[in-house]
Amino acid sequence: MRLWAVVGMVLLGVAWPWEAPSAPALRLGVASILSPEVARPLYLPLARALGDRLERPVELVQRFGYGRLNDLLARGELDVAVLCTGGYCDVVNRGGGEPLLVPVMGGSPRYRALLVVRRGSGIGSFADLEGRTMVFTDPLSLTGFVYPWARLKEFGGARRWLGDYFFSRSHDRSLRCVALGLADAACVDSRVWGYLVATRPHTVAGLVVVARSEEFPIAPLVVSKRLSPEIRFELKRALVALARDGEGQMILAQLGIDGFVDPDPEGYARVLDLFRRVEAEVAREP
Repeated sequence: MRLWAVVGMVLLGVAWPWEAPSAPALRLGVASILSPEVARPLYLPLARALGDRLERPVELVQRFGYGRLNDLLARGELDVAVLCTGGYCDVVNRGGGEPLLVPVMGGSPRYRALLVVRRGSGIGSFADLEGRTMVFTDPLSLTGFVYPWARLKEFGGARRWLGDYFFSRSHDRSLRCVALGLADAACVDSRVWGYLVATRPHTVAGLVVVARSEEFPIAPLVVSKRLSPEIRFELKRALVALARDGEGQMILAQLGIDGFVDPDPEGYARVLDLFRRVEAEVAREP
């Protein structure tokens, strides 16, 4: 019966209703710079806005631990990823992705590592951490591990100078560990500290910044090498357009993003050298 209905519609010149196949989802990975439960509601509006502009669904993908997200990117199971600078160095080492755009945050494409302790702890610098417990963020985190590990080499190394250390896997959790007395100090991303001070001041109450690093370049958004040039171009255009659109600016402002600039690969050379040096030292040490 259905066949005769189709034939009749063709003979009468009536179009058969059909739906065009939807474009495959773009998979957007977000590293656990902020813990996944905090980051998800911040990035969902961005995923929806990009989906509207690209006319395809955008799937938000999160993993707890920087390396796990980088594994997905290396296997081609992500199309674009928001990484920390240390995570980007790992991608460069693996050859698992390419830079797309660098976020400008707080008027700059650069940020710092902050050494944070409890007020009244008696700790004023890395030199005061002898015998203390430190919480690191993630082995791939520049500000939360690579930088402080390198600084502690001045005192014989983290394993010799610290009493103990452990990993939290996100910057906000590192700060929570210090606030709760589980650790004496944490080294964290200045952007996360600024975000928590502005939006969740109760989570950092009683904590103080006692040392700041030099400036580091913010990691670029990274795209998979398997992503077609056409989609890459459309994605870049969509992100730039969001930064110029009123509603898009509000969405980006939730993430602390003012806009985007093109990446300068040479600008990451010093950080990449530091990352590789610490990676080699950690591998050598017992």
